[in-house]
Amino acid sequence: MRRPISTRMISLVLVLLSGVLFVRPANADGVTGKEQEVKDDLAQISRLQQKASALNEEYLGYLGQISDLNAQIATSQQQITQEQAQLDALQTQLANVAVQQFTGGSGDGIATLFGGNDAVTDGLSRQQLLGVAVNAGAVSTDDYDALLQQLTAEQNTLQAKQDKATKLAKQASDASARTTEAGAAYQAELTKDQAQLGDLLAQEQQRQLEAAAAAHAAEVAAIHAKEQAAADAARQASAAAVATTTSTAGDTATPATTAAPATTAAPAASGSQGNTEPTKTTTPVSTTHNTSPPSSSTADTSPPATSAAGNDSTPDTADSGANVAVAVDTGSSSNDTSSSSNGSSSATVPAPPAVSSLAAVAVQAARSQLGVPYKFAMSSPGVAFDCSGLTSYAWRMAGVSIPHQSAQQFASTPHVALSDIQPGDLLYYYHPISHVAIYIGNGQVIQAPAPGKFVEIAGVNWANIVGASRPG
Repeated sequence: MRRPISTRMISLVLVLLSGVLFVRPANADGVTGKEQEVKDDLAQISRLQQKASALNEEYLGYLGQISDLNAQIATSQQQITQEQAQLDALQTQLANVAVQQFTGGSGDGIATLFGGNDAVTDGLSRQQLLGVAVNAGAVSTDDYDALLQQLTAEQNTLQAKQDKATKLAKQASDASARTTEAGAAYQAELTKDQAQLGDLLAQEQQRQLEAAAAAHAAEVAAIHAKEQAAADAARQASAAAVATTTSTAGDTATPATTAAPATTAAPAASGSQGNTEPTKTTTPVSTTHNTSPPSSSTADTSPPATSAAGNDSTPDTADSGANVAVAVDTGSSSNDTSSSSNGSSSATVPAPPAVSSLAAVAVQAARSQLGVPYKFAMSSPGVAFDCSGLTSYAWRMAGVSIPHQSAQQFASTPHVALSDIQPGDLLYYYHPISHVAIYIGNGQVIQAPAPGKFVEIAGVNWANIVGASRPG
């Protein structure tokens, strides 16, 4: 006869079963559902931030084009005013000549009938006066026609520029509205996720930063080790060549007496070289190394296809001023090339200058703006900045002028390898470039990050970095 199962045993079994049933499911990588939710939400926040930044860059592109066009319009208007004055002076000259022909060079005759030269001038059309003056040989019709054609061409060009400025103003207004909308969407998503996930969001963000920093540090260490090995090999090859030359010279000078010592000279030199402590060099030997971010970052940080420009309607590509994709060889600083900001052509960017005191001035200028709020298309100290507005201000305080747009900053400044960056260098994020920050050392940057935030010191997210440059 079986013994009945005790109540305590039944309770223990139920507790154990409940523990098994309520364990949070994990995927194949061992990530729990909650952890995956945090990762997904953080990725969504990053996509929305990147979209808002890209739209801000597009808006800045329109503003830059409008500013350039307005300057051209002002120049054209000035030219037209001058040419109109020249044409008026010529017409006055023609009128005077014609009057003289009608009046016979005196105040009598026809002039009396018309009540004086003024009356004659008023009574005759310009075309009639011109005809009389030309017939009199007082002026060439070619001069008059050339000036009139030039004035007409200038007026037509001015009208075309004014029409283009009107079109750009409309596109800029649309881009501004879409930028504001994208910024609001980013802030709403960030607020919602922070409320739901609390510290988990910040912890995951920090974990990703640390993982990217560790990967970058390992990559840089490997590059420097490769450079050191190449430098050591070059020195050893040079020493071997010197030893061989010395040995050959000795054999030629005294072949009978130096045959035996020659066999020991080379090993001595070789042994001396082998015992020498390798000396570190700061001059890269190889310029073909690659310090681009780990390949795994591409899938994590690339925006969806619709968010690269964030456009509901595609603007005229000739006028858009939007960012273009820039191919970056982050392992070379001497022969980098990049597309211009409007994608029209590629230009060679010079080798980066040596680090100077200007970099410290730029960093200090950026530090002075910590806590200033972020605002689209702004570069106003103590008031508001966007990302490229902050970096352009910082370097302007150091006496270096760079554009107020991140892609244009990269295109117009000397590139530097990510393994060689120094404080004051600019770091560029995403592809296409839509964010920039100023490096201050120790894996940190000062940046104007996003709508609703403030100028801050932050860790570099190396997974999102696509290039670096040195303005000074």
